[in-house]
Amino acid sequence: MVREISDSAPPTDRPLCPVCLTRPRGKDRRVKTCGEKECAYTYREKRYRDAYPNSRPGHGHGYGPPIRRGRPVPGLAVPTPAPTADPATAAPAPPSEPTGSSDPTPTATDVLRTPFPEATASIWTLTNVTPPSPTTGRYQKILLWPDTHLPFQDDRAVALAFKVLEHVNPDILVLLGDMIDCGGFSRFAHNTIDARMHFQTELDTWEALATLLHDRTPGAQRFFIRGNHEARIEKWLYGQPHLQTLRALNLGTSLNLANFGFDPAAHEEISLAQGSLTVTHGTRLGGSFAGLAARMEMATYGTSGVSGHTHRLCKYLQRDKAGLRVWIEAGHLAKNPPHYAPKTQNWQQGLVVGEVSDSGNDFELEPIPFRLSYRCRIGNVELSA
Repeated sequence: MVREISDSAPPTDRPLCPVCLTRPRGKDRRVKTCGEKECAYTYREKRYRDAYPNSRPGHGHGYGPPIRRGRPVPGLAVPTPAPTADPATAAPAPPSEPTGSSDPTPTATDVLRTPFPEATASIWTLTNVTPPSPTTGRYQKILLWPDTHLPFQDDRAVALAFKVLEHVNPDILVLLGDMIDCGGFSRFAHNTIDARMHFQTELDTWEALATLLHDRTPGAQRFFIRGNHEARIEKWLYGQPHLQTLRALNLGTSLNLANFGFDPAAHEEISLAQGSLTVTHGTRLGGSFAGLAARMEMATYGTSGVSGHTHRLCKYLQRDKAGLRVWIEAGHLAKNPPHYAPKTQNWQQGLVVGEVSDSGNDFELEPIPFRLSYRCRIGNVELSA
């Protein structure tokens, strides 16, 4: 049966489609019963409505993806629903025959019709798959000690760094360079009367620090990265050709690295975790903000890494086709403001701790910031100096 509706009839007076329960829209304002011709919203929408009985009726929006209106689906016909019998006068239904299974496998529609807790439990059982285990192998604890600029160190920051060192008890200790300031070799103007500028003063302060590092990290591997301040010695030697072959001015010999348990050579960089982690002093400054130098160092090396040099503390992550990489600026342990500038600099004190795999490319590193009260937190442990 087709019933015409006047164009002037208000939308609320137009009868509903008996199948999709929506009012007619568009230029053709006629309602066709499903017995004559299939509803414009197709049997697919009715199926979604059956699967989600509590959803509101609408043009496909309440039952799933929007359905294209107009053209019916060939071969599909929606039967006219039979009238519902009165429960008071209806005869009781005959008992159903056993099907041979007391717990039949539910269909997709049954799962969708199940109340929320049971339905989500069924889906969760299928999707909650245990992730693969991490890379096998032994993990070594590592501590990366940042720029200290002896003898212009911040004594309380150094004391707090030693407390972190004792708490972590690392298997690998890496000094990231600029451990001594080498101010007397600087091309910048400096006070030659100040005893702190004397090279012997710097060496004496270094030996005191290196002795403590040696005693408090028994059995650890120790590496020394050459920083730009230690490189001042070599640059100064360029103008002193008669001293360039003097072994006493070699950095490894001057700092007596072998006697303090360090690798005898001062490295430019070292690679850990099968080459996926680069540790270097760094050459980028990145302006006045943390993170910019980390981005440039990552672009230079193409790996994850840790660097010093900027005296800033931050962690930069990048995801691309090569995978997930991270670069950390490791902070510093020197005084702020420094001896050559009256203003407080945008520097952050701290260091870096973590773990690296000795047989895979897996590692986990975290910067540990030092608060202005000379306190820091590692996990649930609060340390102070």
